[in-house]
Amino acid sequence: MIAGERPIPELPQEGPPPPRRVDLIIDIQNRLAQGKGPAYERWAKVYNLKQMAAALLYLREHGLTDYDALAASTEAAVDRFHALAGELRDTLSAITAMPAAGEFPWEETSRTPSIAVTVALRSISMRTI
Repeated sequence: MIAGERPIPELPQEGPPPPRRVDLIIDIQNRLAQGKGPAYERWAKVYNLKQMAAALLYLREHGLTDYDALAASTEAAVDRFHALAGELRDTLSAITAMPAAGEFPWEETSRTPSIAVTVALRSISMRTI
């Protein structure tokens, strides 16, 4: 500690976290076993009913009551996700390939922008104020 070096703490070696579950419906029997009372049971039943009704309404509004339609819609969403991820990857690679500061195309030989560019940038910034 006096030499200015701190020992590196050891991190516990844990396995991967358990997979997360998306629970739209409350497991009432499990919660009652945890000690919840009859009022919670009544609330959970109403909550579960509302969640199921909302899910069914969504499926009906979007015409997904047929399993084949639901599978096709899911496939389309996955394809769109992959396309957007590819666009994002391409954009990030284009940004990282941009010239560093001071190496922009308007700079001919000097490290500062030309007078015309400086005047244009000032006029733009004055319009935004």
